[in-house]
Amino acid sequence: MGGPITKSQTGDNGHAVVVSMPLEVIEDDCARLSPDGPTVDDPVVASVAAFVLQTLQPYAPAGQTVTPKTDIMTDLHIDSLSVMNAVLDLEDHFDISIPLNRLAQFRTAEDLAAYIVSRLGKH
Repeated sequence: MGGPITKSQTGDNGHAVVVSMPLEVIEDDCARLSPDGPTVDDPVVASVAAFVLQTLQPYAPAGQTVTPKTDIMTDLHIDSLSVMNAVLDLEDHFDISIPLNRLAQFRTAEDLAAYIVSRLGKH
C-alpha cells in the first residue's frame, strides 16, 4: 500500500493499526519504504511512517498532504531550523539519535521514516 497514511489507517484513537508498507533494506542500518520494494505487514513501520508524516505535515503548503514520497526540502516550506525542530521531535518521540551528518541523506519522508525504523532498538 503506498501513498499517504490516512487517519483511518492510524485508527480513530491515533494508535497504529497493521498497514502494509513496502520496505527495502539499502544499508546495514537503513531501510527504504518504497512503492516497488517488498512489502511487510508491520505495525511498527506503519506507526513510524504515520508519525513522520504527521510531524512534517505542518510544513506542507496549504491543501497539500505529506506522503512518503514528499521531498522534504523541495515540497515543504521548511528551513534548516524547522528541520532541526522536526528532527528533535522525532528523536524525542522514538528515543533515538539522528546524527546531523545523516540529515542530508533524507530526501523524502520515506527516507527519514526508514532510517528511524532501522534505528529502533539499536541504542
